[in-house]
Amino acid sequence: MSNLLTRVLVALVAIPLFVVLVLTGGWTFAVFVAVLSALGVREFCQLMETKGASPNALLTLTAAFVLPLSLYFDTLHQSSFAFASAIVFSVLILATELWRERAHPLMNIATSLGALSYVSLLFMSLILIRSFSLSISSADRKSTRLNSSHANIS
Repeated sequence: MSNLLTRVLVALVAIPLFVVLVLTGGWTFAVFVAVLSALGVREFCQLMETKGASPNALLTLTAAFVLPLSLYFDTLHQSSFAFASAIVFSVLILATELWRERAHPLMNIATSLGALSYVSLLFMSLILIRSFSLSISSADRKSTRLNSSHANIS
């Protein structure tokens, strides 16, 4: 099977799935974004390994999956769990590099944190955009109800 045919077949399945998940939202969309984030971070780490870096792949992949879910939790409960999770994972990446006996520890730390900053934050913005658009639409409905109730009074 050619590369183009494979891409077209994946797009035929992935695009409708993505549209359905965006429209339905909720925890299924958050899990979908977390899986995409983890896959993107895995690819980033593999690319950096070809350049001589040795990122902490297990911890970085775990963070890439957990951080979008914690951000979704934050949008529901107005908490700062995502921020706390990001700090915990950053400290864990820094601390574990002390005991890993790999060459270029600063490059390994930069690769792990860079993967989270560059790839995972991009995917996490999908959750923020969706929650922001929902808050605008709910505020718009409230103002419409208020305007119609004031029209009845006058």
